[in-house]
Amino acid sequence: MGSIIMASCECGYLSPHLYVGGGRIDHDKLRAPALCLKCKIIIERDYLKSPSKCPKCRRNVKFYKDPELQSSSEEVTEGYNFFEWHMDCPNEDFILPDTLYLCPVCGQTKMKFLNCGCWD
Repeated sequence: MGSIIMASCECGYLSPHLYVGGGRIDHDKLRAPALCLKCKIIIERDYLKSPSKCPKCRRNVKFYKDPELQSSSEEVTEGYNFFEWHMDCPNEDFILPDTLYLCPVCGQTKMKFLNCGCWD
């Protein structure tokens, strides 16, 4: 079962709902939040498909699992991950720690992901 999330930043940015994880229909995919630096948008893309491209400009996107898009470790809530998707190989698990993330609009690391529900 997947999660419905959205992103909210101090600058006023609010993303649309993002359907992350996987469901019965697309159990062979891993939908995950990604950032297009050119278009300055957050989208959901298949983490298992490489390379993942922005649907607008067709450039490669960066997944929010990337530490470059996350705040420094002192701002992480220890022992809690906002989102986890475990795979056969532990090094490939998709984990988003409960921390602040890079906002596509203001370019500051002040954005939080919010849980809005589940989907299947």
